[in-house]
Amino acid sequence: MHHNGPASAPNNAPTVIDAYLSRDTGAMWAMSVLGDLTLPDSIVWGEFASFAMIDGPAAQRYYDSGGDPGSILGNASTDFLWAGESGLSTVWPDSPDNAKYRQMRNSDVETLLVSGEVDFSTPAQLATDELLPALSRGQQVILPGLGHTADFWEHRPEAGKRLLTTFFDTGKADSSRFDKRPVDFEAVPLSMSTVAKLLIAVTLIGATLGLALLAVIARWSRKRGGFGPRASVWIRTGTVIPLGLGGWLLGVLLIWTVGPDDFVASASVIVPGTGLMVGLGAYLAWTRAERSSRRRRAGLVAAVCGAFLGAWIGCYALSGLLAPAAAIVGAGAAANLGLLCVEHFRRWPDRMWQIPAVLKSS
Repeated sequence: MHHNGPASAPNNAPTVIDAYLSRDTGAMWAMSVLGDLTLPDSIVWGEFASFAMIDGPAAQRYYDSGGDPGSILGNASTDFLWAGESGLSTVWPDSPDNAKYRQMRNSDVETLLVSGEVDFSTPAQLATDELLPALSRGQQVILPGLGHTADFWEHRPEAGKRLLTTFFDTGKADSSRFDKRPVDFEAVPLSMSTVAKLLIAVTLIGATLGLALLAVIARWSRKRGGFGPRASVWIRTGTVIPLGLGGWLLGVLLIWTVGPDDFVASASVIVPGTGLMVGLGAYLAWTRAERSSRRRRAGLVAAVCGAFLGAWIGCYALSGLLAPAAAIVGAGAAANLGLLCVEHFRRWPDRMWQIPAVLKSS
């Protein structure tokens, strides 16, 4: 709701309002998915907590008075920023230096306030009523039809450059090159309903391709009695990414169906499918008919358990949507390492059985 320009689509006000008016549950679901993907990493939380504590008392007063007065949207945005009633405002230390800055201080510095007419994040009216009176040499320019920062930089870049440079050069704000841009709620280049279809299609296709690739490897391995050493290496390395993506996307489909509160890039979503698909793919490419059943079982355990362990470690190596990539790489590396260990110690069980005989003869 901060922006209304097309450059911010689909995360802008017209797309959101279109989603509500469409009454399409898929559109609302797509908004929820995009929110989970973009919002948690959109803020550096320690930094926010440190400088936002200047508003800590105001947030606490808001919650002490009961919070939301009954709007249809509730406290969602406020709870997100402050982590609820017992969140940042109660646990983060408040610097003593904040006290003297909780009221506007008078300033005679030449200051330009640039406001969007429909900016619901930093409303122009608040700047006019609460900030401008404290700036004896301040000027405010309210740009018609614009929202927050992205709208300013996107709409008429040459006009924005003119506005800023003339102020710095002459002390006068020239906003003459800005025209009135009406908010066009019909101009939705990519609706949330379309986004929902794309999300489902990409996820289904990725999961299906991963399963199909695993089935092809299994069929070829069974038909030929296994792959040669060189082909095995190429298959075990070349199929890690499609198999890992397919396994992760299977987990995504599952949580979208039965556990929508879970994050798509959490370990509980990534590790099971990724570990199983990558581990099985590595094992099927490695195993051959002439190997003993004991070695094949050892290879299966080493590949699958290694892939699970590697995926789990990878999930915690990186965060956000980079976690699945790290998990896939980790699963592939650990599965192949497990199989190399089985290969290296393939004669170890036979030697262990020989130890009692050697001791007896000596």
